[in-house]
Amino acid sequence: MILGDSRRKCGRPEKDIRRKPIAAELPRGTTVARKNLRSDGDVMKKPLIVAILLVCAAPVYAQDQQSNVAKLKADAQKVVSTIKGDKAKTQVYCQINDLGEQIGEADQKKEDIKAEALSRQVTELEKKLGPEYSALVNDLNNIDPNSPEGREIDSILAPLDDSCED
Repeated sequence: MILGDSRRKCGRPEKDIRRKPIAAELPRGTTVARKNLRSDGDVMKKPLIVAILLVCAAPVYAQDQQSNVAKLKADAQKVVSTIKGDKAKTQVYCQINDLGEQIGEADQKKEDIKAEALSRQVTELEKKLGPEYSALVNDLNNIDPNSPEGREIDSILAPLDDSCED
């Protein structure tokens, strides 16, 4: 008896090992098992891919953050020297500081209308200090003032605050 004949007699179809079996050729439940194996494999691949991307992206992100902080420090130094070199801009900066304190007091007292009016005044005064100052203020909103970088930038800006005490 030929081996191929015995398979036909047992009711199993003859398979060509070079092609993938179709669902009709597989025993019942095999198709479901294969699908589950594929989806488990796909599920396992996704976290691995995400982990690899995070590991690769973390140094780039950290380097980007360091360059942003370095740029922010340089911008702060430039703004300080620009404002300190111009008496009119120094006075405007001091007015902004005073208004900032008034805004804080209005916020504590829940005087929203007064705080908004003072904020509009600050916005108008900031225009007089130039686009570099406005950009610096916007960038400082992304820095934690209690972080080492925030404290360092605050120390760069301290001479401006000191010039307002005169």
